[in-house]
Amino acid sequence: MEIRYGNDKDKAKAEYIWKECFTDSENEVDFYFNELYKKENFLLMEDGEREIRASLHENPYEIIVNDEVIPSFYIVAVAVSPQYRGRGYMGELIRYSLKNARKKGLDFIFLSPINSEIYKRYGFGYMSSLEKYSMSMKDIPFDRIDKAYEIKKVSDEKNMYKDLVEIYEKKMKNNFAYLKRGENYYRRALKEMENENGDIYIFYLENRPVGYISLYRREESIEAREFFGTSRGVVESMYAFIKTYREYYSELIIKAPVKSNLNFYIHNQVAMKKNESPFIMGRITNVESMLKRLHLKGSNLKISVIDKIIEENNGVFEIDINGNVSKKDKIENDMEIDVSELNQLLFGYFSMKEMIELERVKINNTEKVSELEKLFAKKKVYIQEYQ
Repeated sequence: MEIRYGNDKDKAKAEYIWKECFTDSENEVDFYFNELYKKENFLLMEDGEREIRASLHENPYEIIVNDEVIPSFYIVAVAVSPQYRGRGYMGELIRYSLKNARKKGLDFIFLSPINSEIYKRYGFGYMSSLEKYSMSMKDIPFDRIDKAYEIKKVSDEKNMYKDLVEIYEKKMKNNFAYLKRGENYYRRALKEMENENGDIYIFYLENRPVGYISLYRREESIEAREFFGTSRGVVESMYAFIKTYREYYSELIIKAPVKSNLNFYIHNQVAMKKNESPFIMGRITNVESMLKRLHLKGSNLKISVIDKIIEENNGVFEIDINGNVSKKDKIENDMEIDVSELNQLLFGYFSMKEMIELERVKINNTEKVSELEKLFAKKKVYIQEYQ
């Protein structure tokens, strides 16, 4: 059995196993393999007869973490042909991908799991959630779009992508971690949306971009996958804009970053249902480097990390008062944590206090608890990506 990255002859194999294992439409598959597929990001396992048995894709992204741009990749389409399931092939492939990510100099990678329990055993832990809001179209309380706003439908010909980037960056400025997006990101996103009956609308005030909606027309609902307004006034007009579809669609669904508080822009919060669901899991592949990126100053700490896959991550990491990090092999530690839980802690999915309450960390020096709680607070992380 051989694990390798793709070559010029593997695109047909990649497309075959995708269709064999997933339920995406023909348009969705065509979009992926025409716009996103790269042979060097296609990791596969094949037997001696060159028959593909399992595969995954490592799609590259840049993530802004603690105001620093770092490279990463997003694992998608983890697949094992039906006749070969239950033989441990998926685990072999993921372990290979993790170790290779570290060799490439990546500090962490991420994915959106169908079953989080599967990926936790490989050291993944949740790093971000999404809020989902839903309400009846007739209950949207805003009926008038303020005439001060000009609304434009995004098209490739008009080259409005820089305006989308500007709005996105304003909305992300208080986040600890988020995807770096440029004009090409939105160009690709628009192509993908066109396959799914979707459009993007930008709201302008005095020729300045102040909000946008990524809008999908589903069978009975309007889904706003991104609903970004930079002021209360534009948000109210964005709601009013969506309400113009009320004759054709009965429900509005909005997906949004955590703590968006979109239900508090309307007068009757009970009319809008809200729930929060875990969405993205991350996996730290280089603990020492990741700790250095966080600049954890003001305390002397010794953190013991357990990683069952990447041997180099095992050990005690000493952080001094200036945030310098060094690895020690055999010294006493203040706390002990598995690499999957460390991911949740560093990205602020849980605060240290919550981690202790959930018994996701072992405290060996109770005198350090208050310092740990000050260093590791909850943080805002937004990643809503599907490919």
